[in-house]
Amino acid sequence: MMETVRSINDVDFANEHVYKAIIDSYFAKQLVKRNYEHNRAISKHRVDEMAHDMKAGKWRGVASDPIKFDRDGNLLNGQHRLSAIISSGETVEQYIVTGLDAGDYRYMDTGQSRTVGQLLERKIPNTCTAVGKCIYSMTKGAPVRQGLMKGDLAVRRLSTQQLYLDWQNANYDTAIKYGHAGQRMYNALSRFGYPTCYGGIAWIADTIYGEGFSERFEEYIKSGSPGALRLCQTIMRQYMGGTKPTKEKFAGTVLQAVFVFAETGELKPTASYNKYDAAIVRADEKLREVLS
Repeated sequence: MMETVRSINDVDFANEHVYKAIIDSYFAKQLVKRNYEHNRAISKHRVDEMAHDMKAGKWRGVASDPIKFDRDGNLLNGQHRLSAIISSGETVEQYIVTGLDAGDYRYMDTGQSRTVGQLLERKIPNTCTAVGKCIYSMTKGAPVRQGLMKGDLAVRRLSTQQLYLDWQNANYDTAIKYGHAGQRMYNALSRFGYPTCYGGIAWIADTIYGEGFSERFEEYIKSGSPGALRLCQTIMRQYMGGTKPTKEKFAGTVLQAVFVFAETGELKPTASYNKYDAAIVRADEKLREVLS
């Protein structure tokens, strides 16, 4: 027979149990304090909707998904329902499941609008998540053009979300490193262009030319040398030319600069960056040589 609990003191979080819980606002406050740090932000709109149904007697808690805790007592799923109980002041019956693995968070409530970043085991900034998609798609064979410009679409075409999440969790440091690199390059280029695209380019550069190359290139861009200023001015003129340039144009321009810097150790103050498509094709060929 299923045990019924009315207090947090009656709940054994460390072991696997299914309880029928009678949850009032005080009990709910104790439970929601255990909210898992990676849960998405609470939506006031969702809480208000649930609280309204609870007050109107329309809420059927035992028919909804159980409230779930890992074996350390962290709340994995159910923060909105508990918040609604607190808001409504009603007492509600809910099933509670305990003793789960912390990693089970990734598989819960996936029909709702959790972002990839929210599904990851560790918090990761949005730019780093986007750069991770770029890198993942290119390691799986997506062309550079598609990986840099449409990483999210490429991931959906090449893989399932779960396979991507497994890769992202295993390559967390890579996504963080190149996400931040893309943001720094974006800042160095007077905040014109796309940080995600620049992060993917930094990864391509290191993959082709070796670890640390992208950092040397970044430092050169920040140096204020005539060649670096020429690149910044080119990017700026592209952006302010009347119509917003495509990601391909930005990516191709920076990739041209990467190739010149790799060959000569500097950029020319009179350089012309007008071979966008050729640079992207060249990057694709070089990357395939390294990864094959």
